Amino acid sequence: MDFAENFSTRYQDECQSAHWCYDQITIHPIVCYYSDAFRENSYTRVVYISNDLTHDANFVDHCFKNCVNFLRTKNLSLKQCIQFTDGCSSQYKSKVPFFDISSYAEELDGIKVERHFFGSGHGKGPADGCSGVVKSAITRGIIAGNVLSCAEDIFSFVTSDLTKDGDTFKRTFLLIDKKDVPRSRPLRSEAVTVPGTRQFHCVKGSCPRIDQDKKSFMYMCCMSRH
Repeated sequence: MDFAENFSTRYQDECQSAHWCYDQITIHPIVCYYSDAFRENSYTRVVYISNDLTHDANFVDHCFKNCVNFLRTKNLSLKQCIQFTDGCSSQYKSKVPFFDISSYAEELDGIKVERHFFGSGHGKGPADGCSGVVKSAITRGIIAGNVLSCAEDIFSFVTSDLTKDGDTFKRTFLLIDKKDVPRSRPLRSEAVTVPGTRQFHCVKGSCPRIDQDKKSFMYMCCMSRH
């Protein structure tokens, strides 16, 4: 998962003054890979559209919990979640995100969460590809004359235009209003900085604490059937 660069709303036929008053929306995709009850490998792209422009750990926490609840509505039994993110401290890699990871086992009915960090840079992953598809579709929609001036308009457009519900590939969109993101979380204010955070490449939830590792080993295997 990763934040996309904010999308600026535009109009195909706009007056000159509109150039100075573009609104922005947040796009935050979570690409989920999993095996179903028949051990078939599938993946779902859950894309969050929001008018909340504060890209922080509170927003990430809200999206992740929402995503878990969404996947559970699809009759998936979730026992472990392995996340891959960049190392942005305000979003994924600091004392508040670590506190969240250590709390998920209790707050999400026993799900074990671990987070692996990629180096922050210009490398592109599945989340970036998903964001690119969404932004391109919105741009084409605007060129076609659709009025997409706010998060609600864009959410309605992409839901009707880009939602997929195949057997192994799914894409869904969820709308989050900024007032629904909890930012007053007293327990998180008590979190303390973990020494050596910048050197960590992986953290694992071990409620009520975290285990950290300075090296992240993750083997990806591709299997084909004959």
